Amino acid sequence: MIFVHDVDRSLERLDWFEKELIGKIVLQEYSQDQAAILLGCWRKTVARRYLEAVDRLSEIFLEGGLLTALPEQDLTYSESCQEEETEENSATDSE
Repeated sequence: MIFVHDVDRSLERLDWFEKELIGKIVLQEYSQDQAAILLGCWRKTVARRYLEAVDRLSEIFLEGGLLTALPEQDLTYSESCQEEETEENSATDSE
């Protein structure tokens, strides 16, 4: 019951449009196209603002302790998806 109350309080921190987007797309399972029609706005607006609303709600959940942040990862990769260069390259060498 406490979790539901905390989620409700978190949702209250969103603006009207953010609440409508989260409600229609997440809770009522409308597509973004359908939500755009229901809200009387462009599909691009819904796509952009929906991502912003989810990011904002995630931040609110993190602040309130409803979510736990993932540990930061080092984005440098030691393994590449490309092969190492070799002295011989049979595909381009011609004899």
